[in-house]
Amino acid sequence: MPLTVALLQQTRGLTDATAVKVLQRAIGSAVFASSSDTQQALEGYRGHGLFTYVLLEGLKDKADLKKDGFITVLGLADYVEEEVLSLSESVFKRQQTPTIQTGANFPIGKAQSTR
Repeated sequence: MPLTVALLQQTRGLTDATAVKVLQRAIGSAVFASSSDTQQALEGYRGHGLFTYVLLEGLKDKADLKKDGFITVLGLADYVEEEVLSLSESVFKRQQTPTIQTGANFPIGKAQSTR
């Protein structure tokens, strides 16, 4: 049986959130969404939406939390969640809470520069 079919059979009857978690653990993926389902994503921050701006900055080098030259899934998740919350409140005077679900932690890129 192909892996895709086996994974789909394991998730039948589960809520969407639970099914996503099962699939993430099985295939080592992460889901980053700009806001919760009850919030509006904030737009118009330095030429991007707030979430997009923070995500791109994190991928450049700001999510290299261990200062080892690598961006990991969990490092990016921590950076994005903290920075989006902080900037949304200080700049927009509203709260935007990213929805981030991670499976395994693994490197996703090399930092452009180390701080």
